[in-house]
Amino acid sequence: MCNPLKLLVCIIAFSFLTSLSFACVNLSDSSTFGTKVVNVSGTYYVNENTTLCTGTYSTNSSMIAMNSSSISLDCNNAILLNVNGSGNQGIDTSGNSHLDIRNCVIRGFDSGFNLANSGSNAFTSNILFNNTYGFFMGASSSNTFSNNTLSYNGYGFYLSLSSSSNNFFNNTANNNTNGFYLCSASSSELFANNTVYGNGYGFYSYQESNSNKYLNNTAYNNNYGFYCGGFSYSNLFVNNTAYGNGDGFAMSGCHGNTLVSNLAYNNGNGFFTYYSTGNTNNFTNNLAYNNSGGFSINSPGNSFFNNSIYSNSGDGVSLSYGQNSFTNNLVLNNGGNGFSSSTSSNSLINRQ
Repeated sequence: MCNPLKLLVCIIAFSFLTSLSFACVNLSDSSTFGTKVVNVSGTYYVNENTTLCTGTYSTNSSMIAMNSSSISLDCNNAILLNVNGSGNQGIDTSGNSHLDIRNCVIRGFDSGFNLANSGSNAFTSNILFNNTYGFFMGASSSNTFSNNTLSYNGYGFYLSLSSSSNNFFNNTANNNTNGFYLCSASSSELFANNTVYGNGYGFYSYQESNSNKYLNNTAYNNNYGFYCGGFSYSNLFVNNTAYGNGDGFAMSGCHGNTLVSNLAYNNGNGFFTYYSTGNTNNFTNNLAYNNSGGFSINSPGNSFFNNSIYSNSGDGVSLSYGQNSFTNNLVLNNGGNGFSSSTSSNSLINRQ
C-alpha cells in the first residue's frame, strides 16, 4: 500500500519544483534569478527560458543579453528603461538563433533590440519607443517580426549589412523618422499587413536592397508612403494602400520593380518616378485618385498597363521624360490634363 507520508512529501516537492520552474524573474531581486539569469556589471544575461515579473527596470547601460540559442524570454509587459536616454541596447540577441522574445516594452536605448548575425528568431508583441533604433539588424536573416509596435524612434526597423529573408507581419510603425528602413543590400524580405503612419518615410529601401515583397501594407500621413531608391531592383509591391502622404509610391533610381493592384489616394503624387538614367519599372492595375497628381513620371523606360487614374486635382499623368509605354490605362476627370507631356517620345496606346 502507498505510504501516505511519502506521497505527501512527493506532492510538496513536485509543487515546489514546479513553482520554481514557472516563477517570474525580478531583475531587481537576485534571489529570483536561479540559473536563468546572471547579472554581470549591470547587464542581465539570460541563459534559460525566462519570464520577467511585470514592472519597470531601469539601467544606465545595456539591459539584457541573450546568452544562449533556442530559449525564450517573455517580458510579461515589463518596461526596460534606459535612464541615460541614449546608448546601449535594450535586448541584445547577437550571435544567437531560434529565440522567442515577446511582450517587452523598451524605451530610451540606442537599439531597443540589437541583432547581429542572429537568425531564425521570433519577436512578437513588443513595444519600442524613444529609441534611436527600434530593431537594429546587421547580417541577420530568417527572423519573424509580428504584432510589434514601434513609435517615436529614429528608425523603427533598420535592416543592413545583407540582412535577408526576414518576415514582417502585422507590425505598426508610427511617428518615427523612418518606419522600415532597408539599406546595404538587405534583400528577399517579406512585408505583409503592416501599418505605417506619421513617419518621415513609411517604407524606405536603398543601396541595392533587392527582391523584397510588400504585400497588403497600409501607409498614411507619412512624407513618403513607399520609397524605393539607391539602385534597388526587382522588388514587388502588391495590394498596398497609400493615402495622405506627401507621395504615395516613389521610385527614385529604383529599377526593374513591379507594382500591381496598389491604391493611392489623397497624396501629393499617387505614383512618382525620378532618375534620368531610367527606372524600367512596371505599373499594372493600380488605382490613383484624389491626389494632387496621379502619376508623375520623371524618368524613362517605365511601362504602365491597365491603371485607373481619375479625379486627381492636377494632371492624371505628367511626363517629363520619354521612352515610357502606356497601354489600356483609364485616365479621366482629372483637374488638369489627362496626359501632360513635355516630350513626344512616349508610347500612348488606348488612351482614355
